[in-house]
Amino acid sequence: MRAIPSIIVLVMLAFSSLYTHAEEAVLNETITHGLDVDFKVPKNWYLYPRPRAIVLTRDGELLQSASISRFKYGKKLPNIDRALEKTALISELGELYMQSIENDPEVSRLEREAFEPVEHGSLPGFTLKYRFKVANGPWMRGRIFVLTGENYIYQVFYRGTERVYYERGEEGFESFLTSLDILKK
Repeated sequence: MRAIPSIIVLVMLAFSSLYTHAEEAVLNETITHGLDVDFKVPKNWYLYPRPRAIVLTRDGELLQSASISRFKYGKKLPNIDRALEKTALISELGELYMQSIENDPEVSRLEREAFEPVEHGSLPGFTLKYRFKVANGPWMRGRIFVLTGENYIYQVFYRGTERVYYERGEEGFESFLTSLDILKK
């Protein structure tokens, strides 16, 4: 019986640390977390830093989330055996990202909706919209926003369940992208 109060205290501490961190992110309004990026956390969204990425969500990571990360050229994307080269065309990078998603064992079907070259600040890149079926799960919609800098590739993923959560979070995601500033190119 003495263990039950201890477990309750541990659970309360764990949840309070998550809440404090999310509340802190909203109060500070801008975040860099070692990625050399600056942005505003959208209203009613929460921030969860990971070792090599920042994840934001409004309704929970499994329902809808956005993440930003960066890596140096020469890194292989998951599920494919080809590295991202600095000399690659924007359209080639888009195809590699599609292959990576298509080869994901959790994706049973994939449909491309749109591919568009973009420029954000002085950085070229692309945005790719797609929908996919999670194996034994719901249809999801996703968007990848990739920027190519001098030394790094910055990638922003947004995804959510097709019926409700993708559209519910789209406005917040757009405000996040608008506020995104790449500090180290």
